[in-house]
Amino acid sequence: MKNQLNKNIKVLITGNLGFIFSHVTEYFIEKGYEVIGIDNQSEGSHPEIIDGSFVYINANVEDCQKLIEEINPSYIIHAAAISDVDYSIKNPLETIDKNTRATLAIFEAARNCSNLKKLLYVSTDEVYGECEYPKKETDIIFPKNPYAMSKAYGSL
Repeated sequence: MKNQLNKNIKVLITGNLGFIFSHVTEYFIEKGYEVIGIDNQSEGSHPEIIDGSFVYINANVEDCQKLIEEINPSYIIHAAAISDVDYSIKNPLETIDKNTRATLAIFEAARNCSNLKKLLYVSTDEVYGECEYPKKETDIIFPKNPYAMSKAYGSL
């Protein structure tokens, strides 16, 4: 049964059709939150979860700053990215451009959302380079591919 206390709390999830965040989307729906997902249905997406239980926006996140400000969510989970490392190596400029512009759009929109309580930025362990031992957020980053570089941008 959905929690009725959460029905007026908006959770915006970027990249919500990806493998992990499709499950995160389902979790927040089950808990009764109003979920808004932004995803461009790139490779690896799970559009089968689009069933009317959440608001779905088929778009590139970097083009949605004003829309996010209008939605004025309580929470933002920013998980959208070109995340394929091999693709990023073959297409470094596109990967860095799209990922950093999307993150910048989210950060800028967040500054203008009066209801925002929290922004969760999803990064990757790739920002630390090769991991010989468990890393902490305070460790020095050493990204070794364009995808990792683009995610490191949002961590600075």
